[in-house]
Amino acid sequence: MTMKSALAWTLLATLMGSAGVAEATTGGLYDPPTRVVRYGDLDLSRNEGAAVLYTRIRAAARQVCQPLAQVASPSIILLNQCISHAIAHAVGDVDAPLLTDYYRMTSMSRQR
Repeated sequence: MTMKSALAWTLLATLMGSAGVAEATTGGLYDPPTRVVRYGDLDLSRNEGAAVLYTRIRAAARQVCQPLAQVASPSIILLNQCISHAIAHAVGDVDAPLLTDYYRMTSMSRQR
């Protein structure tokens, strides 16, 4: 599988705190949901391509983690941790230097 045809998987840390990798778009207790983020149309050797992919990954992470907001006592901290975890794993899976740099810059600016 080439980098262009590879898929970035966003992961959901389950409510119990463990993480799993599943190919399914929905899952049960032991197969947390994931979203496939396609990026074969992007040039990841350019900053613009990395920025677009990051935006796609972030949107997928929010979709995957959104069910946490439906919990009886939702925690914004738990929701943000889920999103951050999903993004970090997807960026790591893609393993593209410009995407990693963009992720680091974005993460640092959000911490300020």
